[in-house]
Amino acid sequence: MQDQLRMMQALGSLMKNKDALRDAGERVKHRLATERVDAEVAGVRVTCTCPVEITRVDAEPGALAGDDAGLVITHATNAALTRARERAKTIAQEELAALNIPGLEDLLRSNGAGVDDMPGMGGMGGLGGLLG
Repeated sequence: MQDQLRMMQALGSLMKNKDALRDAGERVKHRLATERVDAEVAGVRVTCTCPVEITRVDAEPGALAGDDAGLVITHATNAALTRARERAKTIAQEELAALNIPGLEDLLRSNGAGVDDMPGMGGMGGLGGLLG
């Protein structure tokens, strides 16, 4: 019963702050769209966006020689994608923290997610769906 009351209070707080939530969602989308990360493995550099799209692959001369070329590209790509997800999570966390809405994190966790589960806008710990 007490958990339901807390959830209702958190939901009420969200409804009072829906414009701020929508604005935060737009800021996150914009920041993610312009953010780029790089990762380099054995002379292969992969660049991707935080919405997780590979935008460039560069290889130093000789970096792809031999039987391990595919493996090197795979590792560099995976490292860049990991960095992009981490950066997207940080951006979402910064925006949520700036909102300072009481009960927001509790509500997200009650939906099976939380601030720690935000790899990007589509999965912002349940926030993406709340933004409309």
